[in-house]
Amino acid sequence: MLTILQIVFSIIVVSLSTYGIITSDYSLNFLLIFILGLLISHAEGVGTESSGYNSHAEGMNTNALGSSSHAEGMDTKASANFSHAEGVRTEASGYASHAEGPYTNASGYASHAEGWYTNAEGYCSHAQNRETIANNYASTAIGKFNKKLKGESSSAVQNSDEFVIGNGIADLIRSNAFNSGRHYLF
Repeated sequence: MLTILQIVFSIIVVSLSTYGIITSDYSLNFLLIFILGLLISHAEGVGTESSGYNSHAEGMNTNALGSSSHAEGMDTKASANFSHAEGVRTEASGYASHAEGPYTNASGYASHAEGWYTNAEGYCSHAQNRETIANNYASTAIGKFNKKLKGESSSAVQNSDEFVIGNGIADLIRSNAFNSGRHYLF
């Protein structure tokens, strides 16, 4: 049995193909993706926005802006495609990134930030626990208040840091208990 959404989708596809917007091989252009995004996206709660194609926002003041993105909680933002932000004031701005917890930020491509005020800035990086920063390519930062890693954020380089355990006591007093580097090239 057809649902109302399937019927509406069928009418749109037939109408757009009649006017040449969808070609005979059913490839879609930007206009169709935009129109379907308005129909398929879903927002619920107070002050939520779900404007990315196939995106979902829920909670209070959440924004799912990227395609297939998901934002939930309060004051969260999933702005990149395939990103996911959850918690309180989190932001997932890197492609396929995930930020969770209070005040976390996942800005690197395929990065993951979890905990309290953590930042995953490097490509495929991971930051967890309290106020850690994973700013290198494929790096992991755990513990609390670690020093920034030496290296590049978007590619593997020789002698770059890849794993750190922070043991600082405040933002201005950062230190590392353990640091492991990359001593080879890919």
